Amino acid sequence: MRTTAAFWLILLSAASLCRAQDGDWSLVWSDEFNGHFLDTSSWNYDVGTGSNGWGNNELQYYTPGNNILFNDSCLVIELRNQIMGTAQYTSARINTRKKVEFRYGKIQARIQAPYSQAVWPSFWTLGSNYDAVGWPACGEIDIFEMACGDFYPDNRGDNTNFAVVHSDDAGGFPVEQKGYVTIQRRMADDFHIFTLVWDQDSVRFFFDSSSTPYYKADISKAYLDAFRQPQSLVLDMALGGTGFAGSPDGSTVLPQRLAVDWIRWYQRKTAVSRPLPDQKGQSHDVPGMVAGGIRITVANPGRSFLEIYSCDGRLVQDLTQRVRSLSAGSHVVPLSRLQGMYAVRFDSGKDMFTGMMNLGR
Repeated sequence: MRTTAAFWLILLSAASLCRAQDGDWSLVWSDEFNGHFLDTSSWNYDVGTGSNGWGNNELQYYTPGNNILFNDSCLVIELRNQIMGTAQYTSARINTRKKVEFRYGKIQARIQAPYSQAVWPSFWTLGSNYDAVGWPACGEIDIFEMACGDFYPDNRGDNTNFAVVHSDDAGGFPVEQKGYVTIQRRMADDFHIFTLVWDQDSVRFFFDSSSTPYYKADISKAYLDAFRQPQSLVLDMALGGTGFAGSPDGSTVLPQRLAVDWIRWYQRKTAVSRPLPDQKGQSHDVPGMVAGGIRITVANPGRSFLEIYSCDGRLVQDLTQRVRSLSAGSHVVPLSRLQGMYAVRFDSGKDMFTGMMNLGR
């Protein structure tokens, strides 16, 4: 596979995200939170108390923006003792579903945590097919998650971050893989960098500048295919919740703030670096434009995917299910309603191609 960063440089320029790259990685999306409002081209609000307290008997009501502040180039979620409907507390949860969704890479966030009994902040990924298959079949990866206070065993709450991988097992039952990192002081005392490195076989979790993962989970088994699909991002701060954070008590201090300096998503240069093949005579596993669609050659249908992104990194068409219904060999996948330059990501099940293509010509 020949190496060139030209594709992602074009994409980053179009999205005004050009910045120095990190070794083997190219930045594909970020939010630096330097403005005064939430970027709704990337983020959605979750609103209300959800079903069964967002599935965990949580106590907060998520508001559409009232609990999000922008201070010192940071996004801040504020958890308040404030009545909203039947809830006694308010907070915020935002997600990038159907706006920012990628497969694999390195995801980082620079975060200053909250503290105090029953406070439950988290930064995590959720499978893009959540609406179709539900949780946990869609897969979830918790990059930053804390059970603040003294409820969690060994009083680790305020100085421990958990890395958790949620999925179904081979029998369709919920399972989790969990690790953690603990420091001597409270996480809330300073900003820290939480990193996930995700590929088709494993997810690895890093803390601050360490080059050694504090936890690694194996996702190579066939029944964990949820983690070979695109994922979106979620950021929130809850209060209470069955079995993890416990309940607020007389020691709980409110309001609490979760501050996020930036979030960045990188992908390996070697995984996004093949030259644009928009003509005949190219390698058999590289897509090309033909009348009415895009020509692909599928090596392993069960592990293949085809995604089309706008130049600002938003997923506009996911043709993976169509591709996976095909047999091994060459096919033309019809395209409609797309005109102009798009980023095309195709995995034949053997090799990956990513490049800019002029669609709908």
